[in-house]
Amino acid sequence: MIKTTLNRLKSQKGESLAETLVAVLIGGVSLLIFSSMLFSSKNIILKGDDYINEFYEQRNIVETRSGSPSSGVITISDRDGTRTSINVNMYKMYEGTENEIASYE
Repeated sequence: MIKTTLNRLKSQKGESLAETLVAVLIGGVSLLIFSSMLFSSKNIILKGDDYINEFYEQRNIVETRSGSPSSGVITISDRDGTRTSINVNMYKMYEGTENEIASYE
């Protein structure tokens, strides 16, 4: 293989039209695939930014307790059967999903 490559480098013949067209086709397809990959990654990054911004906005609402609270009762039971109930206000984000976060006061 190396000998063949060296012979081609030393040769005075030019490339055929078919070889040139195949090389251009390969380059064009490669460029198309690469640009498609760039646009896809851009969209993924933008969606991630939107998700992160929404998360921080909701987290700030929970931390500052600026949303409208829901009232609730937390009941704690000891092993001997003694029960203690505490009234709390709950601030929730992503309510009803597996990512639900709550703050109590």
